[in-house]
Amino acid sequence: MKNKGSSLLYVLIILSVLSVFLTGFIFFTKNRYKILTLNSAYSYALKIKLTENEKAFSASIYKSGILIAGNKISLNNKYEYYNSGVAEDSTGKTNLKRLLYFKQNEKSTGGFNITDIKDQNGNSYHLPLKENMLYPDLIIIYGKNILNENISAAENIKFIRKNNDEINIETISFYFEGE
Repeated sequence: MKNKGSSLLYVLIILSVLSVFLTGFIFFTKNRYKILTLNSAYSYALKIKLTENEKAFSASIYKSGILIAGNKISLNNKYEYYNSGVAEDSTGKTNLKRLLYFKQNEKSTGGFNITDIKDQNGNSYHLPLKENMLYPDLIIIYGKNILNENISAAENIKFIRKNNDEINIETISFYFEGE
């Protein structure tokens, strides 16, 4: 008789320990889902805030210009913060030049670099593009990593021949990822 009572006691102890672990596991999985959901919502809100800050900073730079080595460089349009970098011409004068004509991994005045270039048919292009060459309309994707968040912007551009020696690039549209 004594053995039956102790066996029953062992079974009850094992069942109570098992229920404690099972309850803890269910609680853990439920809270893990909540944490992951909150992290993704935080990440989305952070990306929106960082995008708004980049827009505000580009507007500020567009109004005031950039001071580099004692030379003030004015942006011709609000997109040059994203699509142009500082370069020296053959006379040694510092000016802005489109990232399309730089080598891979060069950064714009705003710290963006080109991650992808495609035309309307999906054909890819590689940097640097040749200056004064007529290309079809291109979609350029710019990227920047801030606080482990990737901010992407897309620009649709059109090449227009001004004369035999010059090509103008016109921005058709510019938008950030998620807009």
